[in-house]
Amino acid sequence: MNDVAVCLIVVLLNSADPSVANNVGQTAKDIAEFWLHDAIVAELSSRPQLLTAVAVDTAGKRQLNYFCNSPLDRSSELRTDTAWLSEASTANSTVYILFVRLDLVVQKTGRADDPSFRPQRFTYHELRSILETHKPTVLFLGVERAPGSDSPPQERCLKRAWFAIIVDISEQILHQLSPDAQLMSINPRFLKLPWMEASIAGHARSILAWHDRYRFCPTCGAATEVKDAGYKRVCVKQDCRSNTGS
Repeated sequence: MNDVAVCLIVVLLNSADPSVANNVGQTAKDIAEFWLHDAIVAELSSRPQLLTAVAVDTAGKRQLNYFCNSPLDRSSELRTDTAWLSEASTANSTVYILFVRLDLVVQKTGRADDPSFRPQRFTYHELRSILETHKPTVLFLGVERAPGSDSPPQERCLKRAWFAIIVDISEQILHQLSPDAQLMSINPRFLKLPWMEASIAGHARSILAWHDRYRFCPTCGAATEVKDAGYKRVCVKQDCRSNTGS
C-alpha cells in the first residue's frame, strides 16, 4: 500500500471533518479495499456514521472521464461497408471535423471575456477541395444515436455520420475554409470543449495521432495503407508476414 493512501486513511480516521476525500471522490474505504488493507476496511465498516457522512459529502462530486460522453455510436459493423461509407461521406447531413497537424480546428463561442470553443463542423462540400487535392487520412467516427435511445437509427438513410480528417495546410488555406477558425492543441485546451465535443474530438485525435506516427509496417518497413474506415493499417507488400496472419 502506498504512503499517500495510508496518510489519507489516517487523516480520515482521525479528522474532525469526516467528509474528507481525495480529488477524484475516493473515500478511505475505497482506497483501503483497492490496496487490500483489510484491517482499515474493517475499521471503517464498523463506523457507518463516518461512511454515511463521506457518501453525502461526495455525492455529485465524483469526477467522470472527461472524454467518455460521446453522443455517437461507433458502429464498427459499418467500417467495412464501403458502399454505405461512400454514400455517407458525401451526404449533406454528414459532419466533418478537421485537424491540421493534429491541432483541432475550432470556433469561439460564448462571451468575449469568457470564451469557450467548439469543434468547427464542416460539410463534405466545404472540404471537397481539401479531400481531392491533399488526400488526407479520413476517419469514420460513428453515427448519431436516435433521439431518446442508446442505439443509432435503424434505417440507413437516417444515420447521420461523423468523420474526422487530418491534413497539413497553411493558415491561409484554413482561413479560406473558415475565416474565424482557430487551432486548438490537445492539452490542456481540450478541456475547454463541451463534454460531448471533447469526447468526439479526443477519440478522433487519438486515432489520427496513431496514423501520423505509424505509417510503415513494423514487420518489413514497407508503407502501410488505411483500411476499415481508419481503424486499421495494412502493409502494402502482399508477401509480408503481417499479411499472413502472423
